[in-house]
Amino acid sequence: YTNSFGPFINNYLSLHQNPSRDEMVAHTKLFNDTIAKVVSVFGVEHAFRDLSTSKKSKKVNKVNRAIADFILLSFARFPQSQLDSKKQDIIQLLTHLIETDEAFRESLLQRSYTKRNLEYRINTWMQKLHDLLSS
Repeated sequence: YTNSFGPFINNYLSLHQNPSRDEMVAHTKLFNDTIAKVVSVFGVEHAFRDLSTSKKSKKVNKVNRAIADFILLSFARFPQSQLDSKKQDIIQLLTHLIETDEAFRESLLQRSYTKRNLEYRINTWMQKLHDLLSS
């Protein structure tokens, strides 16, 4: 991955456009299992949304694709039991990062798919989540 996320995804998709049945089944299971983990921790109403206090008062809080990316990526790597045991802490971690880490918050907004923003957002979240779940 060099600098623009779009060409990276396009290249990946062109290389993997004819998966085997077994690969399709495995990817489908991974996706469905990961979505189940997200719903278990955040609930349907709050999944992939900005949960910071600045957004809580707004009626419509749309799904944020940048949040969806790092939540899905990270939750795929941990067992559901481990995530479930720290549900409230995970929600507080996301809220805390958005409210207190200016670079993290900015990485969710404009130019969210530049290499710098993407790497910062994913690396920060993955490290903080790992630390939380390891404690």
